[in-house]
Amino acid sequence: MVFSKDKFLENAPCGIKRQLHDCIDILDGREVLFKNGEQFGIIPQYFSNGQEYWLYPVYKSWCTDEQLPGQMSIMDFIGG
Repeated sequence: MVFSKDKFLENAPCGIKRQLHDCIDILDGREVLFKNGEQFGIIPQYFSNGQEYWLYPVYKSWCTDEQLPGQMSIMDFIGG
């Protein structure tokens, strides 16, 4: 699954939207990793203003199953 700016803005609580407003465009299209059966996912690494971050929890309601054109999945790298 991938993080969707549109779904995030539609479904996330106002306080979380305020906290992440500077990062929304950076997060849009990032792969979200969900372990088997887990309710929440993680974006293990992204950079904003020269700082490294990770985002947890990521709700499924903030994500889409669609990948952006040209986007590679983590599975493309590990041969899954």
